[in-house]
Amino acid sequence: MEPKKIDKVWRALATYGIHSEKDLDEAIKNMKPLNIGCMVSPVNKEEKLLSRANQ
Repeated sequence: MEPKKIDKVWRALATYGIHSEKDLDEAIKNMKPLNIGCMVSPVNKEEKLLSRANQ
């Protein structure tokens, strides 16, 4: 990753109080589980067809 992009990521993390790799590791370890089911579940074929028709 480009150094400029890395700096941008660290600035964004700093807004959450994360200033080091250790802080980041702790934050990840203490995260609540994230339910991503809605992003990976198959879409109902009927709903998909209706969605396309409404576009």
